Amino acid sequence: MLLPDQNSGISLNKFPFPLFLDKQDLGYEIKQDIFLQSKASDYREFMLDQNLLQNQNNDEFKEFMSYARFVAYDGDLAEIYNTILTKKL
Repeated sequence: MLLPDQNSGISLNKFPFPLFLDKQDLGYEIKQDIFLQSKASDYREFMLDQNLLQNQNNDEFKEFMSYARFVAYDGDLAEIYNTILTKKL
């Protein structure tokens, strides 16, 4: 197990947490278009502390949790798509 670097204060206990889109999800293509940079990918990876309690104020963890919400979302994707598309323009 790696320990935090005493000099930099940066935790070395980070591990990759991939979140996959469900290919059987009816909104798969819309979610892929909105949330993934590449159409060739069906997952996004986040680097989080092994101790999830240490992640609570971490921006990467907040992004991870937001992404997890959208991956699991089964409501009206058209509304989300239009909102995000408007922000990109």
